[in-house]
Formats: sequence, structure tokens, C-alpha cells
Amino acid sequence: MEEKMRKKLPIGIESFEKIRADNFYYIDKTGMIRDLLLNWGEVNLFTRPRRFGKSLNMSMLKNFFEIGCRSEFFDGLAIVKETELCEKYMGKFPVVSVSLKGVNGNDYETARSMMCTVIGGEAMRFQFLAESEKLTDKEKALYDQMVLLIRNMFERVLKTNDNLYFAVLTGCLRVAKESIFTGLNNFNVLTITDVGFEEYFGFTDREVREMLEYYGLSGQYDTVKEWYDGYRFGNMDVYCPWDVICYCGRLRLNPKAQPESYWSNTSSNAVIRRFLESARSTTKQEIERLISGESIVKAVRQELTYKEMYDSPDNIWSVLFTTGYLTRRGESEGNKLRLAIPNKEIRMIFEEQISEWFQETARKDGEALKQIDERRYTELLRDDGMEKILKYGIACYKKRCRVMMEEEYDSDPV
Repeated sequence: MEEKMRKKLPIGIESFEKIRADNFYYIDKTGMIRDLLLNWGEVNLFTRPRRFGKSLNMSMLKNFFEIGCRSEFFDGLAIVKETELCEKYMGKFPVVSVSLKGVNGNDYETARSMMCTVIGGEAMRFQFLAESEKLTDKEKALYDQMVLLIRNMFERVLKTNDNLYFAVLTGCLRVAKESIFTGLNNFNVLTITDVGFEEYFGFTDREVREMLEYYGLSGQYDTVKEWYDGYRFGNMDVYCPWDVICYCGRLRLNPKAQPESYWSNTSSNAVIRRFLESARSTTKQEIERLISGESIVKAVRQELTYKEMYDSPDNIWSVLFTTGYLTRRGESEGNKLRLAIPNKEIRMIFEEQISEWFQETARKDGEALKQIDERRYTELLRDDGMEKILKYGIACYKKRCRVMMEEEYDSDPV
């Protein structure tokens, strides 16, 4: 196949409409529409790590259900085989679609202003309702206040709302009763460990093989699998789609391009770093075991909220799991999972970035201890107590010897 005839790779494109209209390569995930409708849940929540296609799937759902749907965008895709579902649902609903990932103000007022802008912008798409004969004058007057949806937005929209027909939410963390979704008990939650809908977030092995073959890159399959496969969603192994697309794009420009970590650069990773800065020595030892290829069994709380995330240092394993740094191996044992590093890309992140954070923290701790020692010596000298100085020096020496022995033991548990 001539290079100029191949479809473009959708690197960083999260709009289903743009992908289909501008002839980008699209891996068909429209079967998700069928499965959602046949396995009905009024409000559905999917939790997946970042860069696993959540935004693109939400855009795909919006384009399918929304009034004015361009049916040609779905030509040749799996959902059009479901003729009854298409006749009943395709292009039949006004769809409100809001993404909050851009609402990241450093204070409440800024965040509130950004959120009002997002919701207000979405409301502007529905100005046609003001002209609709289906609305009463009172309802039209209320429409002008749609920006106030920020107040108790989720409960009003997702539960106490007679006009709600169907809703889908996505995010990294599961919704818990203590979070901003307090009062909502009608969620159909589908987490990373749940069976069902696994193949709609991430690329399956078959989809990756087909994509590589399409671009004449089948010879790179083993490398792609080693670096970007290994995530376990429900009962299925999947690849990180962001990585596969980015590496394919690089290979098309340079057939000798080496794989690298694309996923880690899509976020600041500040949450992980904060955990590691306060990690215990046993945590460091367990991370070294993971880097060496072992797995560990840990309690994982998928219902964690952002507010309670830092309540316990043990929550690090839940965060590493839900954000994609670790994945499940084998079957779950209650809330305990056997965790492992999914692939070579993430192992490299652990070896380089996370190990560097540990070393940086150790250096800071050493400098702080040195400053404490020097300050204490000064205080003792001021009090003219040579005997106290000698005793304190011996105590510090013993303490440092003990720390060195513990570190040596931690680095070599055998």
C-alpha cells in the first residue's frame, strides 16, 4: 500500500467526529454502544487510567446519540449492524457532554470560574431550545440560569432528574459515597477489575496486529507488545493506545526508531511523587521487587476519593493501580490483588524516575539530619558540656550505623 494512501494516525485527537471526517485511522469501539444499551444502567461509570481512550469513547457516544447525528461517520463500523438499536437511538436525543479535566484552578474561585465557563459553553449549544415550542415560557426563563448547574450539579443531573434517560461518566478513580457524588446510589460502576466492556478502553492484541499490518510495521509487533502490552482489564489483556499510536507515528518517520515512554509525559505525576516522598523502607523494598519482575499482594481500594487519598501511606498501592503504574495478575482475593508492573515502558519509569525520586528524598533527609546534628552540637557547646557532646556523638554514630545496616538489608532481602 502506498504511504500517501494510508490513513493518518490520530495522535492526540480525542474527537470522534474529527477522526471520521478527516480520514484518521480509527479502531472500532462502537460495540460499546450496543453493550451499554443491552446491559442497561441509567448512570454508568467507567474507571480507567489516563490515555486509555476515555475521552474518545465519550465523543463517540455523543456523536451517536445526539440530534443531528451524521450517520455517515458510523458507516462500516460495528454498531450499524444493530439496525434496531440504530433506528431507536441514533440521533434521537439532545446530549449534554461536559469534560472537567480542564478545570484545574489553584484556588476555589478560579476553579469555579473555569467550571462555569465549561458548563456555560455547553449550554450555549442548546440555545435552540429557547425557540422550541415544546418548552413553556417558564421553562425558557429557567434556561437562562443553566450556568448555575454548578450548584449540586451531579445529584440534580444524575439522580433527581426526570428528564435523564441515559448517562455515561469516565475517570481514573471510582466514585465513593463520601465524595462529591454523595447521595447518588444509582451508579452502574465498571472498574478496572470488573468483567464487561474491557475491550473498549485500550487496544486488544488483534487490534494492534491489524494496525501494525495496515502501516507495514508487522515486524515491530514483538517490540510493541513488550513495551506497551500487559494491562489487565477484567478478563482481558490490553495495550495502552496512546503509546501504540505514538510509536507507530515515530516508526513511520524513522523505521529504526527505538521505543520510549510516551505515557509518563502526559501528566505531572505529582500525586505519585508525594506518596514516594513519605514512603516507608518496606515500600521501597517492595518497589525494588516489582522492578525485578516479581509481583506483590496488596489491599486495593478502588473507591478512594481525592480527599482521603493521603490518609494512609498504604493507599499508594491503590493509586498506583488505578492510575496505570501497576496492573493485576491472576484472580482477585477479596480487596487484595496481586500487582505487577505491566510492561517494559512502566518498568523503565520505575527504574529511572521513581528510583531517582527515592534517592532525592534520601539526600534531603540526610541533609536535614546533618543540619540537626550541627545545630545540636552548637547548643551543647554553648552549654559547655563536653561529656554531653561525646555521648551525643556516639549516639549519632550508632544511629547512622543502624540506618546503613537497614538499607543494606532492604536492598538485598536474601
